[in-house]
Amino acid sequence: MMTELLYNSAESVFRFIREIALLLVPVKYYRRDSLDEKPIAFTAIIKAVRTKTHFLSKTHWVLRCTYGKETRETYIFLKKDFDPKKPSIVFHHPSGETSHSFAANVILGGKLSAYCNIFLIKAQKHDSTKEFLEECVDSFLHHQLTFAGSALAVEAIRRYHHARTKTKIVVTGASMGGIVSSLHAYFFGTADYYFPLAAYPNVGEIFMGSSYRFGIDSWRVRRHNKTYLSSFDFKKPFPKGVTSRITPVLGRCDRIVPFDAAISFWKRNTVICRIYPFGHFTPAIVRHEIRQMISEQLL
Repeated sequence: MMTELLYNSAESVFRFIREIALLLVPVKYYRRDSLDEKPIAFTAIIKAVRTKTHFLSKTHWVLRCTYGKETRETYIFLKKDFDPKKPSIVFHHPSGETSHSFAANVILGGKLSAYCNIFLIKAQKHDSTKEFLEECVDSFLHHQLTFAGSALAVEAIRRYHHARTKTKIVVTGASMGGIVSSLHAYFFGTADYYFPLAAYPNVGEIFMGSSYRFGIDSWRVRRHNKTYLSSFDFKKPFPKGVTSRITPVLGRCDRIVPFDAAISFWKRNTVICRIYPFGHFTPAIVRHEIRQMISEQLL
């Protein structure tokens, strides 16, 4: 009980500092959108994106994603040369994190790296905080394209893996990475198992939620624009058999990815979640349990 109080008190301080930072940042999310913007459904966007994979080296790839006349790049890193005798883990970082490996190192640790191929994805326009603010979240479309590029990168990795080995592949990630894991499960469902951490896939609901009220341009107006919310509101069920291969990890005290909305989504899709009495840092706090869950699926 004392441990829970300490962790949740620390997270409350973090949320307060985060809100002050969002309030002070002059470059707001979605500022390029008109106030009557009508975002395109994400389903249409991910289907329209054309991709081409370029292998810069054995362990560093770039996925060039073209939508209309615009091309944006998603990066893929492999920690070591691919070993077909080993299973693979795909990990995606949280939103705005400019290091593609920090969260992965914290959550996955070193032992999994010893007996798995570890693929790390770096989302579009995440080389710096400045680039993230100016080119990733400057418009809702660019944000959508970032998520599309990451989900398509997961599928590029999955194809690469299954073309070379019969071992298993697990997809996971925290916060934004958990959203990407969920999106890949929904649109492709081709990995062996999914662990979305502190996430569910409705980007519109999450980023128009109260935790981003100081970061969104004209938030009080935009949050009433239902097309932001419905753009990621997937009506069709997950592909057959996929929901039995998903274990979301949620924090009951999470306010950034609201727990009530997340658990409601997963329950509607008959997905059983692992729930812990912490907040948005739950994946880091229960990292040992997550490592064990991943190991059980890969062995």
